[in-house]
Amino acid sequence: MAVRQLWNLAVRVRGGLYATRNGNRIAAFDSGDVLPKGRELLFEAVTATGFPFPANGYDVRWRVVNTDREAAQAKGLRGGFYKSHRPGVRGRARHTTAHTG
Repeated sequence: MAVRQLWNLAVRVRGGLYATRNGNRIAAFDSGDVLPKGRELLFEAVTATGFPFPANGYDVRWRVVNTDREAAQAKGLRGGFYKSHRPGVRGRARHTTAHTG
């Protein structure tokens, strides 16, 4: 995925596709890739050199988007910002793909 420059800190986002929440990673994915429904996604923010993103002093939010026709028909459009799920682990977020897109 792309590297962005934020406040003089380069951040790289990695995406992992999983069959189940606690299963093995099936594949990596990039922004814009079409993903199958019924899969688990893990997003990780790391430094440009691959080290974990610092947990203190930053508020990490994720923008997860699905504007596919199937999501629209199910009234499941997404595009908002979400905080990382676990306290103290600001550089990670998990989501499930409910619709193709």
